[in-house]
Amino acid sequence: MKHIKYLPAFLLLFGLSACWNTENKKEGLPKDTVTISPKDTTGLKKSNKNIKPEEVQIKLGITVAEEKKIMPELGLTYKELQKNLPELQSLKSEDNKGLTGTTARIVMLNKTIDAEFHFKNDSLIKCSFMLNELDYNQADKFYKGLQNFYSSKLGECHEAEVEEENHYGRSCNWTMPGYKAELNYDINKSVITWGIEK
Repeated sequence: MKHIKYLPAFLLLFGLSACWNTENKKEGLPKDTVTISPKDTTGLKKSNKNIKPEEVQIKLGITVAEEKKIMPELGLTYKELQKNLPELQSLKSEDNKGLTGTTARIVMLNKTIDAEFHFKNDSLIKCSFMLNELDYNQADKFYKGLQNFYSSKLGECHEAEVEEENHYGRSCNWTMPGYKAELNYDINKSVITWGIEK
């Protein structure tokens, strides 16, 4: 008998909940709900998983004239190179076998680059460059930008990272028939060196 006095309250509650469920089923979604249709992504390009996104975006903005300075064609004579690089110093003999060399200080992209050029019988066989960048963030961006620039000209490079005790570095190497190129970044010293030779 104790439970009979609660029976009317239970029936009222049961009846109200049944009515509420029936009403909501008729109305569908509540009026303040926003439906979003799925986006069609079939036309989007798939990114290359081998390329790091931050490296894809770094472009140095090297002009054609600057390109001729940091990537001269091997085999040029001293006079031909001097047309593209007025900063070139006088040619000096390196030995008795026809080897000569010269240097230049190239200013481009607000950076000063020390360059060396080596000739054999007045034909360019090797050029090397060095940048000492005190700002680590700028050096890292410049390294990645150079890597992208040379990769666009020479193809994909073979990357390596050095982590020995307290020394950290990165390098990129290209080997093509008749010549090789190399890009090195000493992270500890914030120095970037690179070159091309026959």
